Amino acid sequence: MRQLLATATVAALLTAPAAHAVEERVDRLEELLEGRGLAELVRDIERIKRENREMRGEVEDLERQVRRLQERQREHYADLDDRLRELHEQQVAGRQETVPIPDLDEDTDDDVEPEAAEEDEAERYQEAFRQLSDGLYEEAREGFAQVLDDYPEGDYAANAAYWIAETYYAESAFEDAEAYFQRVLDDYPESDKAPDAQLKLGYIAFEEGELETAQEHLEAVQDEHPDTTAANLAQQRLAEIRRILPTE
Repeated sequence: MRQLLATATVAALLTAPAAHAVEERVDRLEELLEGRGLAELVRDIERIKRENREMRGEVEDLERQVRRLQERQREHYADLDDRLRELHEQQVAGRQETVPIPDLDEDTDDDVEPEAAEEDEAERYQEAFRQLSDGLYEEAREGFAQVLDDYPEGDYAANAAYWIAETYYAESAFEDAEAYFQRVLDDYPESDKAPDAQLKLGYIAFEEGELETAQEHLEAVQDEHPDTTAANLAQQRLAEIRRILPTE
């Protein structure tokens, strides 16, 4: 019995300091939990989380903008390729006529000069168009500009102005593109390129965020040039604009 009591007494003496140490640690932990340092740490963590969420949102917005720009750029080049192909087919089908041979028995000086001028215009236009097809936009632009300057009333004048605008449009130089598309409408309103020029003015306004102006141009394409490829393309972009603009 004495031995058991002695053992218990020794155990109590040994465990007392350990229990006291545990209590001190708990007290320090509670003080730390209630202290100013931990509260600031918690606030810092919440702030970092909030900033991370905001940054993720900004990154997602930027990714959407990049995807949209990439899509628009692909549309630009695809549309340009389609129109180049279409024009080439038209030229192959419609420009195969042989230049008439003048009657040598008559005084043909007045006839030869216009025919030579038309041939020169056609050759220079074809060369500029070849450069455009090869992606040489600056060289093509210079060639079309020479055609337009030397033959402002020629057979290729409207097309030259239009393709100058397209080279700028493909490079996203919208201000210059707009000027030449507008020139097609002002100087050559009866040209086959007028619907396309009006369409591209709508596209440019859309790219620049001027949705109401874009809508006006695109609706003009549909009203003035129905049943055309340009009108169909205008309808597609109008549907997109109407999804964006608030309804009254």
